[in-house]
Amino acid sequence: PARNPDMWSPATLQALARHCGPGTTLATYTVAHSVREVLQRLGFRVQRLPGLPPKRQRLQAVFRPIDAASGLPPCATSSLPGNVTMAPRGPTW
Repeated sequence: PARNPDMWSPATLQALARHCGPGTTLATYTVAHSVREVLQRLGFRVQRLPGLPPKRQRLQAVFRPIDAASGLPPCATSSLPGNVTMAPRGPTW
């Protein structure tokens, strides 16, 4: 998030959540508290898991809109099929 704050902003994550259906899984090497907190408020069940070298940890989040806490507007789910991949711009080392 420090290198690309727009990608991890609450507004961007909320826009992403609007395209997720129940059970959608996100995975990233970003394990920042701010990202985990926003994903949880949007209805994702978030876990920190062991990462592959050279990363120590990775984040896995499964969309469970029924678990969403109040505070942010509810996310509409999309019935569009397909996958979304978010990749950082430039090297991540």
